[in-house]
Amino acid sequence: MAKIPAAQAAAAFEEIIGWPYKSPGTNDSRGIDCSGAWVRVYQRYGKTIYHGSNSQYRLHCQQKGALEASTPLRVGMAVFKRRFDGQEPAQYRSDGLGNLYHVGCLTGVSPVRVVHATTPVAKVDAGIGAWTHWGLMTEVEYGAAPPVTVTPTPIPAPAPKPGQAIVNTQQTGLRLRKQPSLSGAPICEMPKGSILTVIDSVTGWTKVRYTGASGMLHIGWCSTEYLRFL
Repeated sequence: MAKIPAAQAAAAFEEIIGWPYKSPGTNDSRGIDCSGAWVRVYQRYGKTIYHGSNSQYRLHCQQKGALEASTPLRVGMAVFKRRFDGQEPAQYRSDGLGNLYHVGCLTGVSPVRVVHATTPVAKVDAGIGAWTHWGLMTEVEYGAAPPVTVTPTPIPAPAPKPGQAIVNTQQTGLRLRKQPSLSGAPICEMPKGSILTVIDSVTGWTKVRYTGASGMLHIGWCSTEYLRFL
């Protein structure tokens, strides 16, 4: 069976821009999640792929690796975000790869254009930004021509606004840590929707005050990426 042309995979991702995020969704304009967007591409060509970005990176990439400035980018390439939070599926926790928790598709390289399904709607990133890994999907035909090499342009995280923020994770809660680092000791987990008081910020991290369900006050650092400022 013929493979999926890379340009057609990219075009299918362009179609989802503006669709509401829903996990699991129906993989159409009623709702779609990040890995469901790749499921939709494969189904269009009569092919199957696991749902879930962790499985797609591990099982459905013919080539893959960490994104670096010298990484050759190709239209139709899958791109992933990784963190080490222990939230990857249990069967993958011993392989050392971490949690490849989000996936999108590179639909343009000059300029860089990444389409991905996220809250509240599927959108475009105009740069590599926070994307950390790449993968050439097994059922996509990328062609023999040398890819164009593009130096990723980092997109800085928005600076926290003074006042309050809300935990804006997709499913699980957000860890509060003693230091602004993934290696910082966890203090507690703040449920999705928790209202926080913003105290300070550094690149990628925000210092907040959080009152737990028991009324106990906690102060620490959390990832700015998963906050929505009020």
